[in-house]
Amino acid sequence: MATNSSNNNGSSNGKSNISIDNNSDDEKDSFDDGEKGTTYSNNSKVFVKSQYKSDTFPGPVRRKRSSTFGMSSVHQHNLLEQMKIGYKKGLPMMLSNDMLGELLELIVTAKAVNKKQTKLYLSHQISDFQQNNGKHITQESIHNTLYTFGALSMPTKRKMAPRSKKRSVKEDFRGVIINEDEIVELPFFTNMFPQDVKLLNATIENIRSWEFNVFDLFKSFGSDSKLTMQYVGISCLSRFRLFEILPIEKEAVWEYLGNIANDYKLVPYHNALHGVDVMQTMYSTLSNNVEMTSKLSNANVFAILIAAAVHDVGHPARNNQFLITTQHRLATVYHDQSVLENYHIARSMELMETEKWSLLSGFSKDETSDIRALMIKSILHTDMAKHGDLVRNLTLDLDHDGLDARLPKNHNRCLSLLLHAADVSNPSKQWKTYRKWTDKIMEEFRAQYDDEEERGIGHGFFDPDKPIPEFQIGFIQFVVSPLFTQIDQIEGISMDVALHHLKRNLQAWKMQVCNRQLLLEKKKKAQENKFSNSAARKGSFRRCNSAQ
Repeated sequence: MATNSSNNNGSSNGKSNISIDNNSDDEKDSFDDGEKGTTYSNNSKVFVKSQYKSDTFPGPVRRKRSSTFGMSSVHQHNLLEQMKIGYKKGLPMMLSNDMLGELLELIVTAKAVNKKQTKLYLSHQISDFQQNNGKHITQESIHNTLYTFGALSMPTKRKMAPRSKKRSVKEDFRGVIINEDEIVELPFFTNMFPQDVKLLNATIENIRSWEFNVFDLFKSFGSDSKLTMQYVGISCLSRFRLFEILPIEKEAVWEYLGNIANDYKLVPYHNALHGVDVMQTMYSTLSNNVEMTSKLSNANVFAILIAAAVHDVGHPARNNQFLITTQHRLATVYHDQSVLENYHIARSMELMETEKWSLLSGFSKDETSDIRALMIKSILHTDMAKHGDLVRNLTLDLDHDGLDARLPKNHNRCLSLLLHAADVSNPSKQWKTYRKWTDKIMEEFRAQYDDEEERGIGHGFFDPDKPIPEFQIGFIQFVVSPLFTQIDQIEGISMDVALHHLKRNLQAWKMQVCNRQLLLEKKKKAQENKFSNSAARKGSFRRCNSAQ
């Protein structure tokens, strides 16, 4: 049975056995699935059975904050009620100058505002609204204002730090590009890492690049994929300034990503480092497609980056068809439908809740629901069984009316397509990186093939006798290239760099096939020449004997 540890280095020894458990030290009971080979472990808490209990996903933990403001003014009360209704409906607001003045007066005169930072920030923000003649108030502004006056609860751990004038997602995004060196807070990483922080930042400075080599960073951390995932995750979220904008705690995200990394298995390919690679690829896609990203909500950016990190958590190095054929317990629970993807979703969301913290506790009920919805949709999109339908439907929509990633109604769909693309993006990376991932996935495929042989069950798409170049050529031509080509046609998204590497790598494989064929023809010709020379010598010998 495969085991797991905090130092997941992404390698395996021998054949990869299946183990889907909670990686807990609690007492475990095991059972054999009736076939020769693998014994499955089941935690004593029986995660698969308990995940549907109401206490498994208790929802955000919120502390009620009583209002200490004596709102005697009817106008002030109506103002706050109007803002509260607008916030719940998720609608931006426009306030008249009189209403802005009243709100500003409330802030300035509020005796219960003890933190100067909060008062100064809100005063400055509303003054900025006045200067812009009734500018729409953003959801973050409404939330912070209501919280200040006790009309909306927020976890007491949340620190309301002053923000800059730049409040739009587009301006925040542009700030990420310009001020990358200032985003990562070094003191936080200094407390976490025994290594030199400046050296690590130098290694990750090109994290926005599609050509970022995750193996180099992995090596910098001493082949510790847990630290690699935590560092990349915190860096990606920090560079979008999500810790400043959203009610999320950096320490909670750090622990969560560590728990996710621990829950990934020690298998050749679908390990924690694959999760890191997909998260970085997703970050690169977002940061290099400003037309789309500038229209996204901050919560959407947070949700899709987390989904990328957790999308294969607990993967057993066997595919869905194998679990269905062997009647694995997860196949039974999820009715043979997207078995692993459903498990990844359930497990990743279960890990969001601990006794110490709740990852989504700072969000409202509606915001939490939206984050969960995007994570569920996008992770389900990584099921390869749905790939054909996804590409066909996308092609039809593009041919009919087109698809615009900048429109809010298309955000979840486009982000889900991009996560699927990131999951199969290895052939679109630089050759050196792509080749390493190819070796890992082929090792995993061979292990499953051997397992199927031992069990006497049918095989899937993998043929161990088929050379790797031909296998990868088919994967690029029939899976990756059609997906990336169609995504590149979506308004607001460009996949130019990925398509460039796809073409180069496809040609590299074809050259290997061509060289192998030339070598075979050369050997064949050499053998024919050898046979011809041998026959000529024999004929000459016979002629000599006849002459004598």
